[in-house]
Amino acid sequence: MSANSEAMKRWRAENPDYMHNWYIRNRETLLARGRQWRIDNKERMDYLNKRNYEFNGESIRASVKGWAEENPEKVVAQNAFRKKVISGEIERPEACSRCGLGSVRIVGHHEDYSKPFEVIWLCVSCHKRIHAGTLVLVP
Repeated sequence: MSANSEAMKRWRAENPDYMHNWYIRNRETLLARGRQWRIDNKERMDYLNKRNYEFNGESIRASVKGWAEENPEKVVAQNAFRKKVISGEIERPEACSRCGLGSVRIVGHHEDYSKPFEVIWLCVSCHKRIHAGTLVLVP
């Protein structure tokens, strides 16, 4: 491995929030580019989505089914929570409780699945980082 790639790995380990903050600063531009590309390349997107599901549909279904079988308590908690959100009993906030980013998809993160209605509301970016282990929530 080259010295540059080692230095980059070290720098990323020392600056874990850099990419997230960069994304927040450039989010609108990136989303606009993606939207425009999908509009300009609709046939390509349709083809890619169809091809992905043709190649991976069975694997995707098996993976989801396997996860659900291995995590029944999570499935029960998520379904109960989803029903409350859909019915309006629980209201989804407008912004991430960690980074404050609004106008993005906000999801509920369960710290304890035995308490299905106690969630931390996070943007998808923060939620992915929690599950990847690069972000730790401090109570």
